[in-house]
Parts: sequence; structure tokens; C-alpha cells
Amino acid sequence: MSTDQFTAPGAPAAPIHCLSNGRYEVLISGTGAGRSTWDWIGLTRGGGDAVEDQLGSVLYLRDLDDGRFWSLGYQPTRTPTALYRTQATEGSFLLEREDAGIGARLAVRVAADADLEERRLTLTNASERPRRIEVTSYLEVVLCHPAADAAHPAFVKLFVQTERDAATGALLARRRPRAADEQWPWLVHALAGGGAQEWETDRMRFLGRGRTPAAPAALVLDGPLSGTVGNVLDPVLSLRTSLLLAPGASAELLFLTGVAPDRAAALALISGTADDPLGLVHLSPQPPAPPEPLAPPPAPTAPSRPTAANTSSTCAASPTDSCAAPRSPGPTSSPTRSPAAW
Repeated sequence: MSTDQFTAPGAPAAPIHCLSNGRYEVLISGTGAGRSTWDWIGLTRGGGDAVEDQLGSVLYLRDLDDGRFWSLGYQPTRTPTALYRTQATEGSFLLEREDAGIGARLAVRVAADADLEERRLTLTNASERPRRIEVTSYLEVVLCHPAADAAHPAFVKLFVQTERDAATGALLARRRPRAADEQWPWLVHALAGGGAQEWETDRMRFLGRGRTPAAPAALVLDGPLSGTVGNVLDPVLSLRTSLLLAPGASAELLFLTGVAPDRAAALALISGTADDPLGLVHLSPQPPAPPEPLAPPPAPTAPSRPTAANTSSTCAASPTDSCAAPRSPGPTSSPTRSPAAW
């Protein structure tokens, strides 16, 4: 099939798929857009309806020889291509496309026994000449209740701080507590594979003035990412690397995003071992039983959801339906104050 399915008059909305281990959930549509949540806490910002379904964890590809760029999913750049297909299987989501002789395959999974998502990208050069392809990730940080983020986005962004871990190259984000009894988790984003990396955590610097994720300045203009971290006013997590592909060659990159109660635990999620250099020890097919939940904080109610160890389902509704409703936090993993304060 082609991307024409998303623009044809009267075409149905792209189906939405849910990947979950009972605590960490990824909501992703056939356009590649979606969002991630952890219990009742939103981690990444998603689109508000099926029409503006353009956010989530975005991957951009750019040909360094001619400057042409596109997003791996149809959203947000909406770049047409004749070869585009998606498939939801048990516990995973697959997306494939081909643009100008570059084949791309994305496999998305949620770890069964850790609060971690894996996006494994395989690029293949189907052309007859060497290709230089730049890959850039982009996600907007939430780290609070999705309802609070939707109601007061400018305010809740002010309290998020970012940093980079020099040892692993991972980016981290945390919400600064506003009271002594607040405890917020740490979000981590890392990349395995490729060469030298660039990074960005300031949305304004990435998008540019008056721009959107459909044509961000970081892709339209030449130049490296700024490497900004700290008390940014509008936090994002973005990593970039480049690949040189000979004719017929393939290469693989692994993007990891996870959440943990503290900084050390967040970095442990993406740390590899000698037998597991990409840090995939958490992607075990046999997860332990999920912890018993506490009483949920005040939040919009929604129908109950399955809590299997690792599930994949398809929804026909928009990303704001019950498939992404926040759940009650585990005993040691979530803020102790109600999100109503936000």
C-alpha cells in the first residue's frame, strides 16, 4: 500500500495500537504518531485528535547529499511514498517504507519486565550508489498527568530540567519538585549504534520560530544540533547520528526510552553488559507479575484496561480514548502528590 490511504477523501482514521506491560504503555497509530505513558503519568506528548495526529516519538531521516528529509512514519512530515505498510503483532508494532532507494523498517516493543520501550530501526540502501543518511529522534517531554499538560502546557513545561550523561550519551529529563513531598520519575532516552552523536533538549532551538514538527529548523537548515541542556523552557529529547551505507548494505540503530524513580535506575535501564552490548537484558519474554497498584490519584476516569504482562491491541478511537487512560501508580514508582496540583 501507499501513503495515499491517509489523504484519500473519506478514508478511515488510521488504527491505533497499544503496547503495554501493565505499567508502561506505548500508543501508536498507523501514521507512526502516538504517545507513551507510565501508570497515570504522561511521558511524551501526543496529538489531540485524529486530524492533528503528528506527535509522539518521531524519527527523521535526511539524505546528506541532497538535503531531502522525511519522517519514518507518515506523520509529521506527510511525505508520500509508494511503499508504506504497518503491522501489529503480539507485543510489537512494525512499520516499513521506502524512499528514494532507502528502505526503512521500524520495530517497536515494550520491555516485559522493565519500564522501557525499544524502537529498532533497520536501514537498507537499495540504490546503486553509496548513501549518507542522517537519523534524528524527537520527542516532547510531559512528565505529569496528561490532563494537566493539556490544560496548562506552558506552565507545566517550566519545571522540567534536562541533562546528558557523558558516559552513555543518554539524555535525561526530570520534573523539579515544587514541594518537599513531591517525587517525580526520571525519563531517559538513548541511542545504540551509528557514529558520533548530537543532541538537543530545547524545542525552540529544534523547531525554530514559527515552525512545526512537519518542517523543523533542525532538518530544514544545515548545521549540528545545539547541544542545549538544563533549565529549558520547552523540553524535548533529541539524538542524532549519521550512517554511511554502501550499495546493498544495511545498518541498525536502536532507540531506547524508559522511566525510573531516580537517575541511577534510569541509566541502569539502558546500560548493556558484555553479553548484551545494546542493553536489551530487559526485553525478556517472561516478565514477573506486575506490582499491586495503590489507589489512583484524582484523575479523569476511564474504562478499565487489560494488565497483561505484554499486550498489543488495536483501537478505532482517537489517541485520547481509554486505551491511554492513566493507571494507578506502583508502590515505589510514582509521585506521592496528586496531579490535581498541576
